[in-house]
Amino acid sequence: MKIRSLLIGSVLTALIAFSVFAEVKSKSITFSKDVNVNGVTLKAGKYKIEFDSEKNEISFARDGKVVAKATAHAEAAPKATGTRVETTPGENGDLLIAITFNGKDQRIVLANGQSAGATK
Repeated sequence: MKIRSLLIGSVLTALIAFSVFAEVKSKSITFSKDVNVNGVTLKAGKYKIEFDSEKNEISFARDGKVVAKATAHAEAAPKATGTRVETTPGENGDLLIAITFNGKDQRIVLANGQSAGATK
């Protein structure tokens, strides 16, 4: 009986530990202008963003459908006092470089045009 309890406790601990490392963050964001993500133009408007730190992937969904994905990573940043969207001019408009959400001390940096692939 003790072995069974110990085994169940170990499995639950492992699941909790795994869930901490495989963190998927989800937020909503509204772009005031069009931005490009990995070759896909995201029209101005509201999107749901999911960042999977285990896969190093960020996805952008609109109306429940994923419209773009890119390789990304999180890095330390000063605590944001508002949501910050970083872009740079590109061949087909502004290229999304990074996003820092209000109150967070991490910025999500995109590797636009590198692997993860675009969804059209």
